[in-house]
Amino acid sequence: MSIELFGPEPEGATPLTDEDYLGLKPKWIATRGDLNLAEAQNILAAMDKHFRAPMKLEVILDDHFVRKLHKDMYSQVWTWAGTYRQIETSIGFDPLTVPESVFLLMENSKVWIQQAKSKNLDEIVCEIHHKLVQIHPFRNGNGRMTRLLADLLLISQNRPVFSWGGGGLEKVSLERTKYIEALQRADAGDISFLVNFVRSQ
Repeated sequence: MSIELFGPEPEGATPLTDEDYLGLKPKWIATRGDLNLAEAQNILAAMDKHFRAPMKLEVILDDHFVRKLHKDMYSQVWTWAGTYRQIETSIGFDPLTVPESVFLLMENSKVWIQQAKSKNLDEIVCEIHHKLVQIHPFRNGNGRMTRLLADLLLISQNRPVFSWGGGGLEKVSLERTKYIEALQRADAGDISFLVNFVRSQ
């Protein structure tokens, strides 16, 4: 398969490799638009499934659920959906440390949220989202998966989901640029830009 047929990656996205594309399930996909459509349909089905009934905090904050959520979002598109990456990527932790890193983050996150007051819950959920993006557990789809996980956490605590800058984060857009900048600020230790962004329109 020719990767060039798919077009350029959105800003900040992890580039897909030849090996990644070998895991592509639908044979009709030939362009970036085709791939976006297939993934969007799969993600909508996953959102319908998980938004249908609120889940408890301890169910969401579990490394098994992280893998299940990713699989639910991408299993109709990629054979490697829900499987921790075993390769180096342009961002993310050493793949050998990914399983333990996700497990420890989920365990710590339970404590952070249980100790949170409502006024700083947004900040804690942003911290969890950012740290999971940093770990980068999967070959691709990490941003979308961690955003959905953040929204599920908020629902479990009877809080409204994030607006994520009004949407448009899956493609090249001003909102995506602001989101990437907010994540980079968080990398440098300042989470406030991300906290402000997730509730902006």
